[in-house]
Amino acid sequence: MTPYLFLSEQREMTGMNTIELKACLILEVLSASIPNALVDYEGIGGLHRFLVFCQGLKYELSLNELLLDACSVENIKHALRIVITSVRRRATSPRMKFDALAAHVAH
Repeated sequence: MTPYLFLSEQREMTGMNTIELKACLILEVLSASIPNALVDYEGIGGLHRFLVFCQGLKYELSLNELLLDACSVENIKHALRIVITSVRRRATSPRMKFDALAAHVAH
């Protein structure tokens, strides 16, 4: 099943528009892909903000409605992979630095 067909079927079942479904997709993917993170969403005046709180850090992904509408599901998933990789990398960085520091101090 193509992503567009899936979105059409979902829209008919839920009464949601394509932009709302894409926002739900982003929220679900971020929540499922970043362990121990709190993910929040707000849509105000054509701006969709996704906030990710992970290990004391806050990340914000903001998309205007026109951009969200123009993006394909595959483009969104590709962009999310980049965001998720970046958040995961930063989430592990402090521990890696601490381990390196501890190893240096031990010698």
